[in-house]
Amino acid sequence: MRPIIHFLLYLVSTAAADSYSFMKREATAAQTCLQLQSQYPSKVALPNTTEYIYENSEYWNVLNSLSPACIVNPSSADDVSAFVKTFTGAEIPFAVRGGGHMTALDSNNINSTGILISADNLTSLALSDDKQTLSVGPGNRWVDVYQYLSPYGIAVPGGRIGIVGVPGLLLGGGMSYFSGQYGFSSTSVKAYEVVLANGEIVTATANNSFSDLHWALKGGGNSFGIVTRFDLQTHPAPYTYIGMNAYNPLEISQWLDAIYNFATYGQTEYPEAAVIPFSNYIPNLSPVPVPTTIVFYDSKTPLGGVNATALQNFSAPRLTPLTSTYVKRDMYAWSQELDPASSALKGDRQRFHALTAFNSPDTVQTIHNTFMAVAEQMISNVTGVEAALAIMPVSKNWVEQSNAGAGDPMGLDESKAPYIFVEQSLTWGLPVDDATIENFVTVVNQQLNAVLDAKGLKSSFLYLNDADGGQPVFQGYKPENVVKLKAIREKYDPKRIYTDLMPGGWKVADVES
Repeated sequence: MRPIIHFLLYLVSTAAADSYSFMKREATAAQTCLQLQSQYPSKVALPNTTEYIYENSEYWNVLNSLSPACIVNPSSADDVSAFVKTFTGAEIPFAVRGGGHMTALDSNNINSTGILISADNLTSLALSDDKQTLSVGPGNRWVDVYQYLSPYGIAVPGGRIGIVGVPGLLLGGGMSYFSGQYGFSSTSVKAYEVVLANGEIVTATANNSFSDLHWALKGGGNSFGIVTRFDLQTHPAPYTYIGMNAYNPLEISQWLDAIYNFATYGQTEYPEAAVIPFSNYIPNLSPVPVPTTIVFYDSKTPLGGVNATALQNFSAPRLTPLTSTYVKRDMYAWSQELDPASSALKGDRQRFHALTAFNSPDTVQTIHNTFMAVAEQMISNVTGVEAALAIMPVSKNWVEQSNAGAGDPMGLDESKAPYIFVEQSLTWGLPVDDATIENFVTVVNQQLNAVLDAKGLKSSFLYLNDADGGQPVFQGYKPENVVKLKAIREKYDPKRIYTDLMPGGWKVADVES
């Protein structure tokens, strides 16, 4: 009996100690917030103020609307540096939020023991005189970038949805409609202005003394510094065609074949073409999934996007859309069409989960049919549920462009391209269904991994920006690149400020050697 009593006393004392520690950290953070407000009255939002309530709601996933001790809004790299020095000196945990689109829990916010840095006031945009370089502040969404560039007939390989924030996309590599030509979005970053863990502000390029940092930030995540400016290579894009095609659910098999053929031939032969095929299962609206594709063509002539050969498998007469909005327009005009529908999902319960497979005639059919069969079985009764499965081809040229020169940390093997990147996106409304969604994600991915493994079609790579919390992202990177990333992190942040004090997101230091 006595050992049991001792064990119960131990549990009680441990809980009391943890509670005391939490309250002590809360008090320290709150006191620091008051000090910061006295120094920066226009840049610090305290709880229950209008600005705080607004900033704490700027999340795609409502579960990331936490309760930080306060929210700071720097307007310059110097401000960011000052805040980081303050947090480091007081040992205050902190988080950084760009666009707030990442759904993984705690990836872009923090609880009342810490402070949130919002990038919302870091919205500079500047085009060089020769129009070859666009400098972008991390508080911008991609729609802001596209609106700025619209008069010039040029583009950057940025986000495919305008409401997505600039920094998260680029630090995770970034998929773009232009990636077939230019590689991951991060391939087009010419320079990063970065606040290091000691508060120093540096500019990292591929050719200066911070070239290792430049390489690490091209898909290595947030373990190395806070980026306060991205300098992006621009590209001429005066004749882009883009729109959305919705198809008859009875033709879903032909649609899946079109995805395979595009991955095999379409973007390989025509890198200026891109597609985002996705299947939506919304049981409140339809008992079967509805196939849809965003089709894109970066034409080099005014009429080149009309009946583009690369997109014929997604167009009439081979696969006739029920509806189509495909027309010639720039990325800003496209964002104006797509963003309102995307924004309607903001503030619900959201979850992403990533998967990567090798392309084959069987791959896309297996992934789609397995996912939808389990969804119909397990989540059809979840209130307000929407399950979207994006099946995205990644061509050999895409990978080759990304690997050119110094390459990037992801280090995809171009000899195994084309790849199929899969994003599982779930939206639902009620907390009571959280456990059902959790169970579904577990079960469906166990089945997907098992069947793809058995057929030799599964890749260990996981695209960071579509990953779920806890997925082993860096473990799927090229092993020697992970070793290099860990050394670079140690070089620039030996005290692990951006690993331990800023704990959100995926940390390269956590990968076991």
